Parts: sequence; C-alpha cells; structure tokens
Amino acid sequence: MIVKLNLQQTQVWLKFAVKCNYISPEQGRELYSKYNQILSGLVKMINAPENWLIG
Repeated sequence: MIVKLNLQQTQVWLKFAVKCNYISPEQGRELYSKYNQILSGLVKMINAPENWLIG
C-alpha cells in the first residue's frame, strides 16, 4: 500500500526532525499522532471502499 509507505516515511522524517532539533518533541508527537489518524482513516477507506461510493 503506497499510501501507508508514504505516511510511514513521513513519520521517520518527523523523528529525524525532532532529533536534529528542527521541531520540538511536542510538535513531533502531535504531528506523528495526526499522521497515525490519517493512516487509520485511509486504511479503513481502502479496506471498505463500498462505504465511500456515491450512487
């Protein structure tokens, strides 16, 4: 699943940004959590596309 890989890659970069002090640990946790929520929603949509069809 390409979407999942892209989001996971972003999460790796968030960890890197925190370790290099580009963003605060709090900002990193908040963004990481948001990406987990996005990933969860996308996985649900992919696993049950019939729930998202119109018509």
